[in-house]
Amino acid sequence: MVISTILGPILTVQAQKFVERARASAQRRDWVFSTLMATRQARVSFDDVRALNMIDLTFYGRRVLGRYGAARVLKLCSTRGMTTMLI
Repeated sequence: MVISTILGPILTVQAQKFVERARASAQRRDWVFSTLMATRQARVSFDDVRALNMIDLTFYGRRVLGRYGAARVLKLCSTRGMTTMLI
């Protein structure tokens, strides 16, 4: 009884912090995507450069293309002569 009285609020706060971190991460991903889509015609805009710089920080540790996706993209680009775009 005493343990649940002490641990209840602590676990609730920890769960809330986890939910807030997950929500903030999703909002950052949405911001980067929507900014890149909105500024895709204007390559010199401040927001476009900022969103491009945030890609590494926002998607750190996530596999966007899957396990073999990057190899497939490299192979596809090299067969079509687009290797200069990958640098």
